[in-house]
Amino acid sequence: MRSEGSSCTSVIKQRTRGTTEEENVNEQMDNYMQHKNEEIAIMMRMMTEIKNLISEQTKQNINELSQHILLNFQIFATEEPAYWSTHVNRRPNLLDFFVRKGINWESFAIQTCLDFELDHTAVAGIVSH
Repeated sequence: MRSEGSSCTSVIKQRTRGTTEEENVNEQMDNYMQHKNEEIAIMMRMMTEIKNLISEQTKQNINELSQHILLNFQIFATEEPAYWSTHVNRRPNLLDFFVRKGINWESFAIQTCLDFELDHTAVAGIVSH
């Protein structure tokens, strides 16, 4: 008899009278495969739930970004980055993006920082008061 436990022994049956050993092995294999298919179905449902949770979190993050834009935050992107930002020995050679709110654009300038110790040319944002 099959028990409700999740161990492999839950699908192994005793050989009954009148069956050959091959029939018994086939029946055990069928039961084992059915048990494994049930486990796979449970895992697939869990993965789908996780994917849905991640999707919902992403939607919330996009909504937060939209709220920032509506609150008069301005987001600027200069160019595509030419470096790997996670690389330990690299520093940015351009300003990827920045967010400004309440800064007078006419008094804001991006200037080059000529530091020869850097791998790339760094930039600095200067705000005049």
